[in-house]
Amino acid sequence: MRNTILIVCSFLLFVACKTQETIGFQKASQPLESTYWKLWQLDGTDYKSETSQPVHVQLNTDGRFTGYAGCNMIWGIWKFQAQEIQFSNINRTKTACNELANEEIILEHLQKAKAYMISGSHLILISGDGHALLNFVASTKQP
Repeated sequence: MRNTILIVCSFLLFVACKTQETIGFQKASQPLESTYWKLWQLDGTDYKSETSQPVHVQLNTDGRFTGYAGCNMIWGIWKFQAQEIQFSNINRTKTACNELANEEIILEHLQKAKAYMISGSHLILISGDGHALLNFVASTKQP
């Protein structure tokens, strides 16, 4: 476990230096729970949604999460301990749209997430092999 954390931290330092806005390792400015997390990067590439509603997740204090994945509303169970995180029982509505391919990737990445890091206003979900899957930024909830 210690080796995994060391690998993840090393990888995150590398990723932080490669982003357009260097986020580095700043003290978390947002809590993990009850924050509206808007998707900023998917697999290290800036994410631009073609829909009016941004892709986002909100991790509730009761162990449930809700959000929007590009076409559909999503919800499920989440839990965390130390720097580990897990999403399960992921459900969604059944609307088709042009963003469906990206939505599938986003949902797969949520299931693959094993660790997380909050740096400043960013939440980064990380795979078991240290790959930064999804990078969210704390945002004001849209009406």
